[in-house]
Amino acid sequence: MAVPRFIQALPFTAAGFDLGLRDAAALYPGMLNVTLEYISPKELAICPDFDLSYHVVAEYYYRRCTDGNTVCALFYPGCNPTITLASLGREWNLFTLNSGTTFSHLRDRALYPSTIDFAPFQYTPYGASVLGFLHKHNWTSVAMVYDNSTRQIFNVMVYNAIEKHLRINGKSIRFYSYPINNSDSVDFDLVVTRVAQVARVVLISTLPDTARNLSMALYRLGAPATEFVRIYMDGPSNPFGPLKYAVGDADDEVAMKSFSGMFVLTACYDYRPEMSLLLSEMKDRAISKYSATFRGGSGPSHFVVAAYASVLLYHQALAEMIAKNLDIRDGTAAANILINRTLSFPSVGRVFLNEYGERQDMMCLTNFQPSTGTFETVMRYDSPTSHLVLAANYSIKWGTWNNQPPRNMPVCGYGNDMCQESIIVPVLLGTFSAVMLSALATILYIRKARINDQDAEWWNIDLNKMMRPRLRSTLVSNLNLSGTRRISRISRVTSVQQDIMTYNGHSVRLQIIKITHKPVFRKSTQDMLNEVRRLANFSQNINRLVGIAIQPTMVTFVKTCCQRGGLDVLLEEFTVDNNLKISLIWDIVQEFTIS
Repeated sequence: MAVPRFIQALPFTAAGFDLGLRDAAALYPGMLNVTLEYISPKELAICPDFDLSYHVVAEYYYRRCTDGNTVCALFYPGCNPTITLASLGREWNLFTLNSGTTFSHLRDRALYPSTIDFAPFQYTPYGASVLGFLHKHNWTSVAMVYDNSTRQIFNVMVYNAIEKHLRINGKSIRFYSYPINNSDSVDFDLVVTRVAQVARVVLISTLPDTARNLSMALYRLGAPATEFVRIYMDGPSNPFGPLKYAVGDADDEVAMKSFSGMFVLTACYDYRPEMSLLLSEMKDRAISKYSATFRGGSGPSHFVVAAYASVLLYHQALAEMIAKNLDIRDGTAAANILINRTLSFPSVGRVFLNEYGERQDMMCLTNFQPSTGTFETVMRYDSPTSHLVLAANYSIKWGTWNNQPPRNMPVCGYGNDMCQESIIVPVLLGTFSAVMLSALATILYIRKARINDQDAEWWNIDLNKMMRPRLRSTLVSNLNLSGTRRISRISRVTSVQQDIMTYNGHSVRLQIIKITHKPVFRKSTQDMLNEVRRLANFSQNINRLVGIAIQPTMVTFVKTCCQRGGLDVLLEEFTVDNNLKISLIWDIVQEFTIS
């Protein structure tokens, strides 16, 4: 029987290969006599060394793999994928497997038919997971802050994957990108201010300490951080460590408060309970046989587990080829047996290879739990089915007052301090009658309307139905104005307060006028209601009045909330595209053509 041999580029995953070979012999007894061949670490010390050492692979192949009795397979663990090795696999028709990182460079089955990309994490599922999460909660505007420096290429690769996936598959999503260079001094206040002007869902692909600073910047600017959905992009075995609020500095308390509503998206695995014992064996073997060292309480990474699983994967392909009387020397046939299917192995659990021969693991969305200060898994993205699956006993802590996901409300939906003022309806600083007269003078086409008895209370807003409870302390139950006379003059207005809330499921803007002197009443309630009705019947292209609530010390106007802000915001903050220009021109024409 032919003897398959493995070529490994770096020795740090050797413990995974060793134990994979041991367990494969138990799972497939008597099938093959498999040995391992390692290239000396003196020749290959770091990943870039391999770019200058392809001749070592060629020399080995022609010396050991062409005698007719040996089947060789090329395994390339731990480093970035190389198309040169995949090309050699195609030329020699050898089964070739990459178990390092992946950039989807090897997914062309015509160019690399014998290659399997078995990396322990991939970039494509990040985009698919984000899009699924956005669709689930009807969010259509998202901003992404990412580090474009060279400290960690992972951050840029994740950004590229998400941007591409949303551009192709998320046609309804408005995507805004904000690159920062972590090598330079970052103005976090400026970054979050710009982000707040366009989106409430923020993706963060930076180093952990940068993500922590961004979250605290939102909190310190007075922005309601709980109204932002922040999703931090993490990778398995992140060399910079996990995202955490407590780092032992003076900002730990502020950081914990700012983490309310924070999520982390990362690859996760279907490991079985016995994996802990296997990891312990890998660590002991790496230390005793290969003089490996581990910092702190760390252990073998997911790349070592991928090396272990890759041996089992290749044995599975060989076993099926033997059962089907196929030539086990045919590397392309071995790869084709494995693609577009889910396989399961002891300890490792399920692994899925898509139609391109790329391993696609589950993605886990974890949520910050204030009670424990830790992140817990609340959702999983299942790559084989492309579905978001809720975790068992999940409990999402949104950080909102009612613990519900925030609504999609760009620009004006993030809190009073950061909300842009609208110029569509001026702030009421004069008397109540002056506002009514101004509205009547502006809209000349409205005919005289009468309010019948059946809908006489249509304008009366129930402030208790407002969604955000913090205003209820200042807004008591509204008065029944039946039989009273209309306000004609307010002797003094001390302040005008604005807020964004929801009323009957719709976003509305509140303008609250506080009054210090008792108003003078005159004329009839019927006249006042007539004028309010006219104001509410403005054209659809003008910000409409929903209703009013009058109290002893204040008058509250409830109007529709412009989701993208006022015209001043559009002109100053946004790049106006052709579609928006046409829409604005059409609205203007509609107003001039009203008779």
